[in-house]
Amino acid sequence: MACISCESDGGGCGSGCSCTSSLPQKATSVASRLCIKCKDGIPAVTVGNQTEPMCATCLYGSLLSKFKTAVNNHGLITPSDNVLVAVSGGPASRFAVEVLKEIRSKAQSDADAAKDGTIKVFGLGVVHVNEATVLNLSESEAEEAVNSIKEMYKGIALHIVELDCVYGTEKLPADEDGDRESPKLKLAKLFESVKDMTGKEDLLELLRMQAIQTVAQSKSYTKVVLALTATRIAARVIAATTKGQGYSLPAFIQYTDGRWPVPVVLPLRDCVARELALHCHLAKLSTTFVRGLTTMADPRSSLNNLAHHFITLLQEENPSREHTIVRTAAKLTAFSFNAEVVPPSRRRRNPRNQEKAREGAEQVPEFLCAICRAPLKRSDIPSQWTETTNQNATNSSDECVEMKSTCCPSCLFQIFPEEGVQAEEKYLLFPDSTRKTASSTFSQRQKWMRSQIEDYLLPEETGN
Repeated sequence: MACISCESDGGGCGSGCSCTSSLPQKATSVASRLCIKCKDGIPAVTVGNQTEPMCATCLYGSLLSKFKTAVNNHGLITPSDNVLVAVSGGPASRFAVEVLKEIRSKAQSDADAAKDGTIKVFGLGVVHVNEATVLNLSESEAEEAVNSIKEMYKGIALHIVELDCVYGTEKLPADEDGDRESPKLKLAKLFESVKDMTGKEDLLELLRMQAIQTVAQSKSYTKVVLALTATRIAARVIAATTKGQGYSLPAFIQYTDGRWPVPVVLPLRDCVARELALHCHLAKLSTTFVRGLTTMADPRSSLNNLAHHFITLLQEENPSREHTIVRTAAKLTAFSFNAEVVPPSRRRRNPRNQEKAREGAEQVPEFLCAICRAPLKRSDIPSQWTETTNQNATNSSDECVEMKSTCCPSCLFQIFPEEGVQAEEKYLLFPDSTRKTASSTFSQRQKWMRSQIEDYLLPEETGN
């Protein structure tokens, strides 16, 4: 069985498994068959979706078609956008960048031919988050990974950021010796305080996104592209189900995610990881493997890793199950922040649409988990939210209580289970942006709840 880490990130996983082969064994058994699409005598050298023999050209055409269909049908990228692609060094992000380069090059040629400035061309940049501090990588290993990324994306605006950039320029507390803690030390302490491996992985994903958003905002990008494939999303569906995140599941699997300051889009949602790895192998597109928490830990220690391996087993029996899981989950009702951004040229002025917009504005606002930003359902909101409507947090202890009351059950169990003094200490380890989000969410919830009962409240007494 191939290692799922290799399929999603490329290269060997360093765990001793025989996963370094770039071409699945099934591909060799059909090498003498003709391509099922073009049928022009070219032998099929690979397999589409692990069942249909395809030549390299048709495989690329199939992947390109899925990418463009997602972008065009869901308005993921427009000519006026400035796009930032998050890259890991694996096949998925490498393919996404190459396709966007190709689309942009053609658009630029059309713009140059027009010569009147009427044709706009979207901007393109890539960002890689260096997680060496959390992963305890040696300096040489971390430097080698960064150099590989730089080599792959020459000629494109490239941003290499450290994970601890999420702390920004905030004032950090002094330790026992009186010296201020560095962001790296504070980040290391935060991860060390999380004992659950699933919690560590979820926290790392959140902080990685915060780091990407930091770059996107500072460099004026308007869209963030994540190269999440159907394989990764199917595993996420299984993992979220086991964590009890069924209510918030639709938020993480849509083409558009507007919960962040810079919207996130998933143009590779209909592509499977193995096909992208095959294309990169056949097109001789270099990829690199960067070790992560998933590959460095025991596969059985994390719900996320177990879900990935479960999907791998399913696709060996029936390759279409990845798509089946994603399409089934996509039928769940999405949230308002998952709404597709319709370009002005495609909008229609219709009174009914305006009525729907007004109805949507009157609906209950979505409140998000302070840590993972998962939408919270009413039954998950603790009673403290109603009991403290007239109280204001005045110290870190009160603020800690507020933050815990704005966390989803999964984060409370896996990332922030502490109580009392330990909880307050961990609260201070979170980035300032996370703590501010918790405080803002708490205040918004209080205001909304008060607005719902305002008609039943006695008027406040005023002095003579």
